[in-house]
Amino acid sequence: MLKKFWQAVGRKIWLDEYKDSMIPRTTFRSPAPVSQPEYKRPVAAASNISDNYYYKRDVRRNYPHTEVYTQADVGGLLLHMHTVKQVPSPGSEEGAKDATVPDIFVKDVVGALAALKKPIYS
Repeated sequence: MLKKFWQAVGRKIWLDEYKDSMIPRTTFRSPAPVSQPEYKRPVAAASNISDNYYYKRDVRRNYPHTEVYTQADVGGLLLHMHTVKQVPSPGSEEGAKDATVPDIFVKDVVGALAALKKPIYS
């Protein structure tokens, strides 16, 4: 008998709490699931899965490429450092002959440093 009494009380208490916690159906979903627009595939180049490799899009591991300079490259830069002249204007022809840099063949940096007549830094 006591069990039935608490079941009846429990149902009334539980029903009140249950109804209070429910979301009321006063409004409907907007837009309704049936009336949503149809899906359109993107036309961007990244959406095409063929020829869209990961290494092209990977920016975290896109390290700068290391440059390799030989001794001849560095020696040529050292020798041409003091001989570079200002480039003449496109209309003047007399300055075009003076602006050409002579070709110098350098094997190593030591030879280029020996050929320099000025200090490297100034």
